[in-house]
Amino acid sequence: MILSVSSRAFVDACEQLGLDVPALLREAEIDEAVLRDPDGRLPTPAVRRLWTIALARSGDPDLALHASEALPFGAYRVIDFLVANAPTVGVGLAKLAEYFPIINPAVRLHLKLEGARARFVMVPELRGTVGRQYAEYVLCTCLLRTRIATGVDFPVAVVNFEHAAPPSVAEHERIFGCPVRFGRSSSEWVMDHAWLERPVVQANRELFSVLDKHARLLTERVPASPLLERLREDLLERLHGGVPTLSEVAAGLAMSPRTLQRQLAAQGLSFSEALDGARREVAVAALEQGALSVGEVGFLLGFATQASFSRAFKRWTGRTPSDWRSRAQGA
Repeated sequence: MILSVSSRAFVDACEQLGLDVPALLREAEIDEAVLRDPDGRLPTPAVRRLWTIALARSGDPDLALHASEALPFGAYRVIDFLVANAPTVGVGLAKLAEYFPIINPAVRLHLKLEGARARFVMVPELRGTVGRQYAEYVLCTCLLRTRIATGVDFPVAVVNFEHAAPPSVAEHERIFGCPVRFGRSSSEWVMDHAWLERPVVQANRELFSVLDKHARLLTERVPASPLLERLREDLLERLHGGVPTLSEVAAGLAMSPRTLQRQLAAQGLSFSEALDGARREVAVAALEQGALSVGEVGFLLGFATQASFSRAFKRWTGRTPSDWRSRAQGA
């Protein structure tokens, strides 16, 4: 289950873009009363249907980016006003990352400081399970809304996405205002560390303190969902000894195969998708370390031939294993 606040904001943006929202919700089988309920929760499959139907109805391959632009300030309520009253841009970004579970507990955001640069990274609980549209929506929304909230139009140096490049990246580069790269090992944007120290002129220290406490309480009320992380750890461990089966993994998690399938379905996933995500994670790490050949990595992951591994890897990342290794070693 996903808190309704994220879908509510997306629906509001769709309305701004001219989509028929009542028809959209009917087709996605989402009750508008639940959507508008501050404590409402929507089944993950329903949220996925909402995105799929919105994409089809809009006919816009860059709907995620345009929805991010169309979001009115205040759509994310507590977090919007918390960032707007943070003392600096860096504190605002850190609080946005800390409290993102209020919006979607299945995705984590991290502000990482590395010398002269800062990275704002999006990490799903189970790697490889967040599609192109939602990844672009999250990173674009976080960037645009932080700029609006703080009043600081800070630039980013580069944006990276794990998914393969779409046919056109013109809108990505227009909106982000920098080079946008695809098929990378993480989804993130990178900025100059110095911008984190920029003060937020209109910040109210007392209001920030109140909102910070409220956001912490809301985060504590978010239901814990350890299944995906437990599943990820189990799959990563088992992949070193062959390809794990549904029955083996279910037994390791102390549940029946049917129960595991049902709980994954509630998260909008199948076992094969979860296994694909773990295989991708192991493959990327092994290729970047460079100790094994491409064929050996494929064999480790249970592929019968190097060709079948290469096809799967290109489906995951948009690049061949050899190309991925070459770029990683170059970097």
